[in-house]
Amino acid sequence: ISPNIRVDLIQDVNEIVAVAPRIINWELIAGRPRKREILNEFVITNIYGEDLEVNAKDWMCILYKFKNQTYDLDVQINGLHVDEETQYQAVEIHISNLIGEMIFLSKIKNISIVEDFDSNLESRAIPLVNLREVNF
Repeated sequence: ISPNIRVDLIQDVNEIVAVAPRIINWELIAGRPRKREILNEFVITNIYGEDLEVNAKDWMCILYKFKNQTYDLDVQINGLHVDEETQYQAVEIHISNLIGEMIFLSKIKNISIVEDFDSNLESRAIPLVNLREVNF
């Protein structure tokens, strides 16, 4: 059961899953799990209702860890020339696919889409797909 990438629905989803009856051959979980395979290419619908093909293969990021075990993320999304809302939608979907929706919502607090990384931080940039390897 998914909160549809909405932090304000996490508690409701957890409560629904906690009281859900057992169903043979079904497993109800809170949030979309991470995808088994890396899906760098996917389709999203923009604010005008148009389907857009997204290729996130070359996306890069810098992860900032805080003492409370949460993170901020700067993301460089090469090759996605669309409106800002659609850019953030694509980034949120891709990260959710990489690490799972509930980890994404509970651990990643702020995302900034950047054209370029600050030159003094550029060496910390990693492929966004490497978020799968982070021990959140």
